[in-house]
Amino acid sequence: MRTFYIFSSGKLERKENTLCLITSEGRRFIPVTQVEQIYLF
Repeated sequence: MRTFYIFSSGKLERKENTLCLITSEGRRFIPVTQVEQIYLF
């Protein structure tokens, strides 16, 4: 389990067991099973 820190503006979506952060730079996929905490700034 990991802690994720998100500092960029964008949209956070969930599809099945994956989080998808969509920003102007592209998409980043984060498996839900790896997430312990998420901090958004």
